[in-house]
Amino acid sequence: MNKISIIFFCLLLGACSLKATIGPNAKKHIETSIRSSVVDVYSRNEIWKLKAVNLGLVETDFCQTNKYEGLPPQSALYKILKSKTQKLGGNGIVYESCKTGRTYMNCELYMRCQATAYKIDYKSI
Repeated sequence: MNKISIIFFCLLLGACSLKATIGPNAKKHIETSIRSSVVDVYSRNEIWKLKAVNLGLVETDFCQTNKYEGLPPQSALYKILKSKTQKLGGNGIVYESCKTGRTYMNCELYMRCQATAYKIDYKSI
């Protein structure tokens, strides 16, 4: 019985230390990954055929303040758009555009991506 108690105690300590080391950025990244995994990408023609409900525009942006810092890959910004779609209650997305610019506000480089979020009722298909 003592061995089980010791193992349980060690696991409990390990879980607490893991929780302490996961910062807010890691938690946000994990949440974004989970939310985005349930949203499917469609073309405009495909979404129209599904008779989906338009939930509105979702946007995300990135500001590069240090000229030596790189822009994130477009796929990372797309994942954020999918996560925002899921937060709106959507399960489908159509990507609209990603644009970059220079010297916008305090940014060396600025990138903004937009998409339209949709709710698709798969039962009616």
